[in-house]
Amino acid sequence: MKGKKMVLRLPVFFIMLALFFGLSSCSQNASKLQVRNNLVFQEGECINLSAETFLDSNTPKQILQNAILYSPLLDEDQYSVDSACNVASKGKGYLECGEYTVTIVYQDEVKKVTFQVVPTKKTAVCLQFF
Repeated sequence: MKGKKMVLRLPVFFIMLALFFGLSSCSQNASKLQVRNNLVFQEGECINLSAETFLDSNTPKQILQNAILYSPLLDEDQYSVDSACNVASKGKGYLECGEYTVTIVYQDEVKKVTFQVVPTKKTAVCLQFF
């Protein structure tokens, strides 16, 4: 009877061991930086160059505080960045239309986020004379 119990426990032990290592390796490979995709801003809209703008809303506070953002938008010859990290094209109060990229680094993970600035949709006012 003891031999049968040992034979049954051994495969169960190996299955549990495989599941444990499989799940632990999956959690290690899980991305800590979940970026927002398909970001589109209107021309004239305030665009903040903080990690919070480009990362998922469920990102832990520790990651938001320690993530580092790199971008050509930080080039002071072409863009203006105020003390709150809001970016604008040089000589303008807003970021001009175009496609831009920022890179966010946290620990050993690097993510690139591309976003667009599109023209503002202006509503036409139609005046009718009676």
